[in-house]
Amino acid sequence: MGMRRTDQVWLAGGLVLILALIAGGWFLFISPKFGEADDVDAEADTAQSQLIKLNKENAALDQEEKKKATYVAQLKVKQTALPTRYDMPAFVRQLQDTGTKWDVNITQLGVGSPVSSVSVPSAVELPITLTADGDAADLTKFLTALQSGSRAVLVKSVAITSDTTSTQASILISAFCVPPTGKTTVKDSCEAS
Repeated sequence: MGMRRTDQVWLAGGLVLILALIAGGWFLFISPKFGEADDVDAEADTAQSQLIKLNKENAALDQEEKKKATYVAQLKVKQTALPTRYDMPAFVRQLQDTGTKWDVNITQLGVGSPVSSVSVPSAVELPITLTADGDAADLTKFLTALQSGSRAVLVKSVAITSDTTSTQASILISAFCVPPTGKTTVKDSCEAS
């Protein structure tokens, strides 16, 4: 019986050793790999969430890219409205043409000295006073056309006097221009005094 007992002890000891090796292997090698796999899964979920967010942003940017031509056209129109020189003869013609279109007669025109714009630091304002005669409705259309015309103009004040035959408006406007970025030899360049 002694031998059998020794074999059983060795067998039990071997089984305990095998279980200890399995448990040790589990805790030392396998369990950390499951932890690493969980961390990788969490990172993958985070990356997936970020990918979805970035795909949405990319789709929005693609939609904006499709509107690029419209934005470029609007920019060109706005750049035309802010010329790099005063070109007063053309601007006076524009004022007269606008007046003619709306049956408004410009009787007086005075141009002040250009000043740096307070509201737009990169621009220069050219104050202009003018007196216009016409029907009140036509004067209103004329003022609206001035502000929505091809040249950046701001109507600063309007004083209206009226009698039985006509309505007269004394108007103060500012025409805007932006100085050129490089050196210019153009006499009519946009600069503040």
